[in-house]
Amino acid sequence: MEYWDLYDANLKLILRRHSSDQPIPRGIYHLSVEVWPFDGQRFFLTKRSMCKKYYPGCWECTGGHVISGEHFLEAAQREVQEELGIQCEEDQFSTLSVDVKDKHIVSVFMLHLQGDESFTLSGSEIETGKWFSLQEMESLHLDIDFVPHQFARYIEHVRKQAFEVYSKSKPTSIQTMLAHHSELCVPKRGLPDSGHRPDNVPFTGVLGSIKEAFEIYGDRLYTKKTVLPESVNNSLGSGSPLRYPPFPPAAQAVRELLDKTDLSQYAFPAGDIGCRRSICEYLHQEGFCGKITPDNLIFTDSTTHAFHLVLQMILRPGDVILFTSPTYGLFAFEPERLGGTSAFLPLEAENGWLVDPSKLDSTIGSINEYLSSLLPGVNPPRVVAFFQQNPHNPTGKVMGKRQATLVKQIASVCRNRGVFLIDDILYRDLSFDGDNLALPAAHFEDEYQNVITLMGLSKCYGMAGMRAGIVVADEVLIRGIRNLIFQSIDSASHLNAAALAGAFAVGEDHAAVYNEYFADIRKEYWLRLNLVIAAVRGIEAADSKLQQKIREMVVQQLEPDQQALWLSPMENVDFVKHSMPDAGFFCLLDFTSLRGKSCGDTVITDDLSLLDYLFSRYRINFITGKSIGWPDPQQIIMRVSFSCEPEKIIRVLNYLKIEIQRLQ
Repeated sequence: MEYWDLYDANLKLILRRHSSDQPIPRGIYHLSVEVWPFDGQRFFLTKRSMCKKYYPGCWECTGGHVISGEHFLEAAQREVQEELGIQCEEDQFSTLSVDVKDKHIVSVFMLHLQGDESFTLSGSEIETGKWFSLQEMESLHLDIDFVPHQFARYIEHVRKQAFEVYSKSKPTSIQTMLAHHSELCVPKRGLPDSGHRPDNVPFTGVLGSIKEAFEIYGDRLYTKKTVLPESVNNSLGSGSPLRYPPFPPAAQAVRELLDKTDLSQYAFPAGDIGCRRSICEYLHQEGFCGKITPDNLIFTDSTTHAFHLVLQMILRPGDVILFTSPTYGLFAFEPERLGGTSAFLPLEAENGWLVDPSKLDSTIGSINEYLSSLLPGVNPPRVVAFFQQNPHNPTGKVMGKRQATLVKQIASVCRNRGVFLIDDILYRDLSFDGDNLALPAAHFEDEYQNVITLMGLSKCYGMAGMRAGIVVADEVLIRGIRNLIFQSIDSASHLNAAALAGAFAVGEDHAAVYNEYFADIRKEYWLRLNLVIAAVRGIEAADSKLQQKIREMVVQQLEPDQQALWLSPMENVDFVKHSMPDAGFFCLLDFTSLRGKSCGDTVITDDLSLLDYLFSRYRINFITGKSIGWPDPQQIIMRVSFSCEPEKIIRVLNYLKIEIQRLQ
């Protein structure tokens, strides 16, 4: 039995010599320490004795309780001597954090060692000890049993400090680079870093929330110990389309090019003129203004690359790119990485998640008025472009020929305000209604010169890995992008040009292949969407023509005791109001009714806590509302992808229903 001193959350002493075998009142804490021995490249960890009551046989750092009369550092020195058999001076310890956890206040230390110490391990508490490199620590929790709350603190507090110490052993050239790119010091699993502003001012507002949400897809999820092994993929968050063979004419064009000698020669920066002429014919066929010529086209390495090049041309420091909210989160960072500003126009359920032209106009006006008052002068920063996706990501809403008036109104507002309309039509061919494909804003003769259209192969044509995009815009802007391509990568890609020309072509034979190909794809996506509908709203809510097929698929995959639950409406979850998609492969689910519910120590407070909970259980992964700039912070929203195989959708939604039932 030990005696501890008890404190409040502010480390104010409440009671001395409390017996360790007596309960501790709520809101009162005893102290403990964790010590991470580190030699600059390795951590020394110990394996708990199998006789231990808690976590027997698990690996851990050194540590224990602070006994009565001690302070944190004295306890750390004592624990190191008792467990490792070495005496250390005070200046060998650095404090990394002081955390309040359950009934403990834990002080986390790094112990700086030389690496040649001779340890004498405590035989009663420790089975063995071992040095682990920083590289081994990255996946340690997946390879061995580790005390979970300790590894969580390692990720949160210890890891960054360790890599900073380790980086000092790198060559001077690397250290100089790290002085300007501190984010490279610590490796990231999952998503890479989303970047920063040139002035290093943090992202704020909606973009700050998007940044925070993106961080969860890095170390926070991918270093988490879960019920299922890491090899299990239960993610419905991917932006990748259906695994489907490439669009045959595009694939054939690439194969034919590989058999020629063209690849031995550099292409021109704007791309092959023959391919641009062919695509220009396609644009006219699809409703683009007839005045568009090959000089209005240029090829890029993806629509993301296209967006970057466009912003390089039109954006000055402080200028604003206006996005919808919700939006495609990755694009929203780009203006601020280039020294501009990202602003957001909230979409509303009552308007069908479509842009309201009058609100677009007033938002542009109010932003410009504010910037003029803030920075008066001849040419102050202003809104230079409005970015819209048609079909929209993530809502899947389409503005086609039936919404031509709305498309024209949006384009007119932008032109009258002197604001480019960036029209991203990447998902166009995935509209469930093939008779109402997205209408390009460049359709209108009096608007097309102010419209910048982004196109590509990523989402519709089974060639996301090609990274091939197109910009359609006024020839003045195209000249500028051509210069940027020449100044960065010299020339365009022959393969991209061939694939794009193969996809975006005219002729009866091409139309026949297109109709067959996309009829099958739309059918597959429609089935997958109805799987989600059946799981969320019950089988009776699904397309009546698909209900029997869905029942058979569920019966084939799930155990009998799980089938009825799967085919019944999901508790406390529904589609976002008026958000049933018209295109694409995303849908939006509303989990707001789960706020305040809990399971064990986990309480659902927002979308990030919900994702944490779902991932820790069955590695369920969605895209959070924060990461798409959801306009209402009081809602708990997830973007769910249905582009994967039906078996996976059934499996993941089955796990989801089970986990939701556990929340009380």
